[in-house]
Amino acid sequence: MGFTEAIKTCYTKSFTCTGRASRSEFWYFYLFQICLIIVWLVSAGIASSIGPQNLADNGAPVWFIMVYTIYGIAFLTTIPASFCSTIRRLHDVNKSGWFYLLSFIPFGGFVLLYFICLPSTWNNKYGNAPLESGFYGNRNFSGVRQAAKQVPQQVSPAIPTSVPPTIPTASYFVVINGQQVGPLHLQNIKKMLQDGQINHQTLIWKQGMSDWDCVGNIEEL
Repeated sequence: MGFTEAIKTCYTKSFTCTGRASRSEFWYFYLFQICLIIVWLVSAGIASSIGPQNLADNGAPVWFIMVYTIYGIAFLTTIPASFCSTIRRLHDVNKSGWFYLLSFIPFGGFVLLYFICLPSTWNNKYGNAPLESGFYGNRNFSGVRQAAKQVPQQVSPAIPTSVPPTIPTASYFVVINGQQVGPLHLQNIKKMLQDGQINHQTLIWKQGMSDWDCVGNIEEL
């Protein structure tokens, strides 16, 4: 999730504590709050540096009050959005929102910060993993790639000559949550795409492929 999308999402969910928020959503909005504070303080510093004898001439008081008020109101609007995004971030690591109360306990804020910095968990009781969490396609699973190359070739059992052989079907393997899942049939892959368990960036491999590739690059999908 990008910077502007995170701001839009958090403001849209200013009073929504249900669901989950990824690390990018939470920290981008936190960065937005810091930027507001910096601009707020800089505007105050510029106005305070103007001598009292010049205030009446250049209209600095009006400028200062307008800027200070606008940014002050803008920061106040981030408070409910920040609170709810923190609750959803706790949900994303499979923690109850009540852990937010740790911030009111001495040194409890460090524990809360630790929870907030944890990576997203897989689907939990608070909802499915966010799409940007990396569970739906991560091209950095080098260990999985090496393991896939060592998958032994499946040998079909001998079929009596009086019975026609079955139609060969390709077996697929996908990477979900850093784990190799399979073998799967083409119909299973299509259903997982429809259910949102995987997307077109998810790594996939089948016999005959030299390396892992994205689902979106597979012709039959």
